[in-house]
This record gives sequence, C-alpha cells and structure tokens, in this order.
Amino acid sequence: MAALGPFPISPHMAVAVSGGSDSMALCLLLADWVRSHGGQLTALTVDHGLRPESRAESLQVGIWLRARGIDHHILFWTGPKPASAIQATARQARYELMESWCRDRGVSFLAVGHQLEDQAETFLLRLGKGSGLDGLAGMAAKRRMGDVWLLRPLLGVSRARLKTTLAVGEQDFIQDPSNNNPTYERVRLRQLMAGMNLSAALIAQTSDTLAQARGSAEALVDHADRLLVSRHPFGFALLDGDGLADAPTEVGIRLLARVLRQIGGRPYPPNADRVLRLMTERRGTLAGCRVSARADGLLLVSRENRGVEALISVIPGGSVIWDRRFRITALAQCPPGALVGALGELGWKQVEKALGMRLPPSIRATLPAIWIDGKVVTIPRFGDKSGDKACIFTECDYFSLQALSYREADLHEGRNTL
Repeated sequence: MAALGPFPISPHMAVAVSGGSDSMALCLLLADWVRSHGGQLTALTVDHGLRPESRAESLQVGIWLRARGIDHHILFWTGPKPASAIQATARQARYELMESWCRDRGVSFLAVGHQLEDQAETFLLRLGKGSGLDGLAGMAAKRRMGDVWLLRPLLGVSRARLKTTLAVGEQDFIQDPSNNNPTYERVRLRQLMAGMNLSAALIAQTSDTLAQARGSAEALVDHADRLLVSRHPFGFALLDGDGLADAPTEVGIRLLARVLRQIGGRPYPPNADRVLRLMTERRGTLAGCRVSARADGLLLVSRENRGVEALISVIPGGSVIWDRRFRITALAQCPPGALVGALGELGWKQVEKALGMRLPPSIRATLPAIWIDGKVVTIPRFGDKSGDKACIFTECDYFSLQALSYREADLHEGRNTL
C-alpha cells in the first residue's frame, strides 16, 4: 500500500469483494491496514444476476465480513443481460456501479484483487491480440477511474499465497464455477499456462519491464503535449499541425491518439496506421472525432456528430454523465423535466443571438445543453475559465456542466475511465 500512496489521514477505502479467494484475502489484509491507519473500510459486492446462486453468494459474503466487523454493501446490476461478451460487459457494469457508489459517498479509493496470475494472463491475452507496448505493459497498480483511484495492491502476489492467507485466517471463500469454464478465453489460457508450466512470475516481470518502457515513451508525449496541444474545457482541442509533423513519428502518433480518445470518449486507442494517415492528411474522422485544418496551421479536433448520446434525464439533486465527456449536476430544487443532450442546430438557433459569438458547426453540434420543454436553458459559458454555466438563461443557476478530466493517467490500460 505504501507504494500506492499518498493517502489521507484516516482514509475511507472501498474494496471489491466477489467472495472468491483473491478478493476475500485482499479484504482481510486491507481491513488490517485501514484499522492501523485509523480509517474505514467498506466492502462492495456486485450481484450481476447471471447465475441463480449469485444472490445467496452475495449474502454469504456479507455474513462473513460483518462477522469480522467489516461494512458490506451489495450492488445490483439490473436490466437486460448480453447474449455475447458476457464477461467483458459484466466487468464494465461492475466498475461503473462501484465507481458510482464511491463518487456519491466521497470515497476516493477502490481496491481490487487482481494478482500475479491475472497480470500474466492479461499479458498473454493481449499478446495474442497483437497489442503493442501499451497493452503488453499490463494492468497498472494505480490509476484514475473517474473520480476514484483504482488500486491493485496484490499484482505481485500469487494466488497460492492468497489462499494460504485465508487458510491461516480460517476464512472460507466462494468457488465460482465460471473460473473453470473453458468457454471463457481467460480460463483456456490459464489451463494452457498450467499445461506448459509457464511461469506467471516471469511473464509478469516482462510486463513490468514493458510498463517502464511505456512510462518513458509517455514522458516524451507529455512534453510534446505541453508544447503542441491546447484543450478547451468544453470538448475540443487545437494542435500545432507543423509541430505534430516534426515530432518523432511514435511520439506524434501517441499524442494524436491521446487527444482523439479524450475528445471522442472512446474506450480504446485508434489503430496506429489510421492515426498516422490522419497526421499526414490533416483532415478526416477517426475514433469519434472530426479533425480539420485551419488557415493558421492549427488542427481542430472536435467530437464527431455521429454517435453522440441522445437526451437523458437530469434528476434533481443528482449527477449524470453525458456522452462520456461531461458531468451534469442539478440542485435539488431544479425545475422538473430537465434533459441533457447535444445543442445541435435547433438549440443553436435559440442561443446564437444571446451568446453573441460564432462557433464552428462541428462544435455547436456536440456541445451539451440543458433542455426543458423543448427550450435550451443552460449551455457552458465560453470565455469563462470556471466553465460552470451560462447565466444568460434564467434557470442556469440550478445546473452545473463540468467537462470531464483530460488527465492521461485516466486513460491508461487501453480503456476510457472518464
């Protein structure tokens, strides 16, 4: 844990506990650590509802943990379940539920039980898919996930050690039958590793070495980023086109891919060959973004109109994320029936005169706006660094529109965590 800090005094930690050996061991170890630091630990179990016994297992986890004085909550994944990509979809839902729980309660740290074999399996899975340096660097021990720090304290600890820890502590755990189901790719890979006597420790060590190389490459990209990129807080960016062309090819590709992911809100980086082509042509669409060259040599990167999220409700006193790019928060006394969606040409006609400025069509088409009864009541305030709201409308004091963070640390591991 010391390597994952710093932590505040008396920290409140959340820990994901499925009931399996890895997460149960993490929970018990973390409970000791939190108590020694005068903090608080809350265990979160997500009931996906994918197996008939999942409800009973979630309740059993609560019984075990409460007997040890550990607070426990069950989060439910409701709604229709996918027919394919079940594990990936369930994993995404699990993280979203836990991140939302932590954010709503001001908990800044969520620990998960990925361990040594998980890291090795991740490396081999990504190797089989032709991943580059970023993918082969494996899972990070610490990364941002929206408003929460995701921690993996056990990446260097084997599954066998964790089971021994539970045995010494006289703690039972749940055997998930899906962990032995060869239908899943990770299970087949695990069985292959065992059959070939591959060393998980050596594989994970290779992944760690590549992670250090990735860090060096990202340091160069960070430097180029500071020199060449200007991001607007409401969802678009300007790049120095000549500077991008003059940068080393790998640095330029990584930098443009980073900006595309941030502006487009995509979970994975675009193909490097397509990024290189876009760098050369200086115009086109990729990864949910539109790139256009301006007369002054700057490249405008904005959200592509296609695929922008539809209108969603803004609950009084609540907070929603729209289009994976903006967080909208409403006061409890806000007017009923508020919706957030793209400003578009219809909304632009309503606000153009009051706004008193020009905006490129690609930007105004995807700018967030609060709508009530078919009328725009709030848009971001341009030219104001606080960027909360546009007070040219009567209802704007009830809403806050916040652009999500552009921190590249949020985007490691090939997934968007905004």
